[in-house]
Amino acid sequence: MEAGEADCEEARIGSIWHLIIMAAAAYWWNATRIEEREREVVFTFYLPWDDSSETVTSLAGWLDKPAGKYGHVYVGSDGHLYVGGKRIRFLGVNICGSAAFPFKQEAEGIAARLAKFGVNIVRFHHMDAPWESFNIFDKRYGTRKLNDAALERLDYFIAKLKENGIYVDLNLLVSRRLTAADGLPPEIERVDWKDQQVLGFFVDAVRDLHKEYAKQLLHHKNPYTNITYAEESAVAFVEIVNEQGLIHSWLGGVIDRLPETFKDELRVKWNEWLKLKYGSTEKLEEAWGGPARLGEEVLANPSFERGLEGWVVEVHDGAQASYSVMSENGTRTLRIRVVKRGTANWHVQFNYPGIRVREGETYLVRFAARAESEAYITVRILQAHEPWSALSNVVTLKLTPEWRVYEVALGVSASDDNARFDISNLGALETTYYFANFSVRLFQGSGLKEGESLEAGRSRRSR
Repeated sequence: MEAGEADCEEARIGSIWHLIIMAAAAYWWNATRIEEREREVVFTFYLPWDDSSETVTSLAGWLDKPAGKYGHVYVGSDGHLYVGGKRIRFLGVNICGSAAFPFKQEAEGIAARLAKFGVNIVRFHHMDAPWESFNIFDKRYGTRKLNDAALERLDYFIAKLKENGIYVDLNLLVSRRLTAADGLPPEIERVDWKDQQVLGFFVDAVRDLHKEYAKQLLHHKNPYTNITYAEESAVAFVEIVNEQGLIHSWLGGVIDRLPETFKDELRVKWNEWLKLKYGSTEKLEEAWGGPARLGEEVLANPSFERGLEGWVVEVHDGAQASYSVMSENGTRTLRIRVVKRGTANWHVQFNYPGIRVREGETYLVRFAARAESEAYITVRILQAHEPWSALSNVVTLKLTPEWRVYEVALGVSASDDNARFDISNLGALETTYYFANFSVRLFQGSGLKEGESLEAGRSRRSR
């Protein structure tokens, strides 16, 4: 390179560096200015919980006061909510657990603050929460006597809400934990608090307890309003039971895991209903149809004759398990040994993907299983792809150390070209599971099974 060319190259490089330095300086200067401007305009966005001051942002003036002044909320012929002949819409919040029982000064501030936000209804949720040290029940008497101190605070709070134009939604059964101290069989202690809710649909003693509580609360006269909650027009809604139903629990496997003493009561109610509806075994069989009709086997490798071909065993998120296909008493058997639980029960499971199902179909599932310790598993059909949605009811089954043949019916709720037959919940317990002789077949319902009779009250409920 000639001397002149070298000088030009050096000058060009110097110019580039000059531009880079100028750009960096400009960027730094602009960033600094933006940061300074942000410091000038940014402010703490804090809404005090007890601010009820009259400002341009207050919506308290939009609320009719007191709540209920125009009578009870009702449903019009068009299906919309009305009060006093005018449509009403609700903007509400949940107030849960012990927060439903504030002290008087707090109650006044909360009610006024909610009104300023434009809130016109409060849903009182989990007032019966057993995990709260202070709830609606006087714990010295189980759950059959109301807590006078809690009721006093609730009365005042509701009176202040009403005064500020805020309606009330009273929830009755949400998280009440029934015990033997409430006059129920000792088996009630083995039932999860959420599962207990379904008992009120068919166990008379449980339903009577729910009615007793409802009567105590709704017939109670609020001394600050001088009216009972049953008559109070500011009470817009009363929710009898939260997120529960008999069919809901049957589809979700809750019924299957109830103690036998409660399932026996359901069997009695089921047979009483069948007698009322059909009158005789002959008429029942006529309505239900003849013997079951079974389709072809859905699983290509149902009995593990080709090992795990077609099957998928899943171990997730810290769970540890070993699995293999072995022979036990001459039968090909899948053995899954869980040595460490995961953070969720489904973290050990197995399934058979690639199944095509259609809405409205029913599949009859049969298999043999046992576990070295008493354990519960779930059986269902779900998507074999995201979002992994359930496509059938979930059936919960109890496994024991003895081999047993299980038979369940799975009803398909949505069509899918890549569904999977799923056995889950194995991660709930560190034990060894054994499975054999699976069969999944399209199934068209059947009449009474051998030994069942309407007159003898021996029609078993269907899983």
